Amino acid sequence: MRFPDEWPAGYSMDNWLERTYALQTECFEGNPAELSADEKVDFVRRMTLGLIVEATEALNVVAHWKWWHDDKGELFDKDHYIEELVDIMHFVGAMACMAGIDDKEWRAAYARKSAIVRKRAAVRKRVPPKAAGAPSEKPGGIR
Repeated sequence: MRFPDEWPAGYSMDNWLERTYALQTECFEGNPAELSADEKVDFVRRMTLGLIVEATEALNVVAHWKWWHDDKGELFDKDHYIEELVDIMHFVGAMACMAGIDDKEWRAAYARKSAIVRKRAAVRKRVPPKAAGAPSEKPGGIR
């Protein structure tokens, strides 16, 4: 799969939620922020499940993560991986739109959380330990 070198006209990450909101209302014929309380619960449940499925698909693009399986496939398909990450972003964006979050609020929340992450990293100054039972890295694996 080949991705375009430029954003579509009028699109940037600065207006990501604005464009996602337009996509949601166009494709699903309604304002996700105007769902009833019960519909919002169902919406978040479905979007979260979709996000989990797409995250699993992204993991499956990275060969050799299954230590119990001798996978001889391509080590890493970057284009396919990007596609799965974009799918994840669609689900995240849909949930943000349902909650009525705009781009300005998103950027501010992202900046606040980034500062917290930086502070944690400065204190730890180390890589998180491997999960219990996780194998050591295979030769030739992604580092």
